[in-house]
Amino acid sequence: MLSVSGLVDAFAEAGEVPKEMTTTNESLKNSYTPASLVKKNIPGKRIDYIMYHPGSKIEVDLKKYNLPLPERVPNRSFSYSDHEAIEATLIVNKKRTCMSF
Repeated sequence: MLSVSGLVDAFAEAGEVPKEMTTTNESLKNSYTPASLVKKNIPGKRIDYIMYHPGSKIEVDLKKYNLPLPERVPNRSFSYSDHEAIEATLIVNKKRTCMSF
């Protein structure tokens, strides 16, 4: 899908990320993950993505890839969602063109 569409996966561009940031569904730290998976220490899956396509006149620089929310809602025993939120900070600029004379 990525090679045909020209999309860039922000997660892949981020390089090495901590293990706990590699799953967005059924994360072992998420309160909605079935206890049977947590007991067996079965890691979740990455099913949420941020993709972008820079285009021929645009350059995109990934500055940050992150799971921004805490494990639990403050003062509560549950997670915000069964999916982990993901965020990417992208710097988008027009490509500079060199003029030759």
